[in-house]
Amino acid sequence: DPEERLAAIHALKNLTDEPANLIPMTNTPECFATLMQIAHASDDSITEMMQYLGCDALATLSHWFRSIATSGQRIEAMKTNVTPSKDLFVPTLNIITYEQWE
Repeated sequence: DPEERLAAIHALKNLTDEPANLIPMTNTPECFATLMQIAHASDDSITEMMQYLGCDALATLSHWFRSIATSGQRIEAMKTNVTPSKDLFVPTLNIITYEQWE
């Protein structure tokens, strides 16, 4: 039933809005694969709304992953009393080491 599928996708999207759900969703087999399949609309039964929700859920999860990945840079900036740069969330090729040999 298309309405049940849409409701299930809405439930997944709502779960992605809470960062605490990132690890359980990562540990759930086929969760990300299902969202990617919906986002790619590989099946004729997937509507545009379902595809939009799948893409939005993946974008939200990506945001939480990036927030976790860049939190180390914020902590390092606070320890050295340096104002974090405005491009903190912009990827660079700079290497930042943290007490690498201690």
